[in-house]
Amino acid sequence: MRAKCWVLALAVLTMPVLAQEFSGSVGADFLFAPDTPFTLNTALTLRMDMGKGGVESRTILSLSGLEAEHLWLWLKFPGVGVTLKTGLAFDPCFSRWALGVSGGCCPFFLGGWFYLENLAPVCQTPNYTIGLVLDFGIGGEPGLLARSLLGFGVTNLYALIDDDPWTDVSLVSGWYFEEALFHIVWSSACWRLHTTWMFTYAGLGFGELGVRYRFPEPIVELGAVLRLNGS
Repeated sequence: MRAKCWVLALAVLTMPVLAQEFSGSVGADFLFAPDTPFTLNTALTLRMDMGKGGVESRTILSLSGLEAEHLWLWLKFPGVGVTLKTGLAFDPCFSRWALGVSGGCCPFFLGGWFYLENLAPVCQTPNYTIGLVLDFGIGGEPGLLARSLLGFGVTNLYALIDDDPWTDVSLVSGWYFEEALFHIVWSSACWRLHTTWMFTYAGLGFGELGVRYRFPEPIVELGAVLRLNGS
């Protein structure tokens, strides 16, 4: 069992530089696992956004010291509607490099991620593999959004849509089809309904139905999710 607790904003800084295009934030979140041995991880996140680009650093600490450092850089091209994003992960030695590109013309969008990952144990002789994720969609939120993700050499695609900072995709050896994820959402100012279905080469992985309601003042969210796991 794992309990999660987020401190969403320790400090938020906004500077009226370059027509208020520069903003920054500092935050922390915690992951507590009452297993054996006891685990308590802390993640410190620093984010700076300069309008057409930005950088984000996420440092993960445990009771024994530094666990990981993740660095993200992105660049936007508003004229053509394209965003480039790249990231490096050290856990604490080099573990992953990612390169993503996304864009589209309303209401359609598409994107892709290329991954290079070291599958070897921490700080041991490297064992590299590569993976690819293709992302297709139509619509947006609020309103109706339909999205599909295809993973080749990549599993746990659900991490790309779950908004959980502690989850991430996983790479496996070999560049073959691993997962397909289909996600449909309808949302308004208060309501959000979604259904998500994941398939592997062996068949259905899981199906999920969810509903959520958001109270405006004070902001409180209540929701429920029903999941059907495949065989």
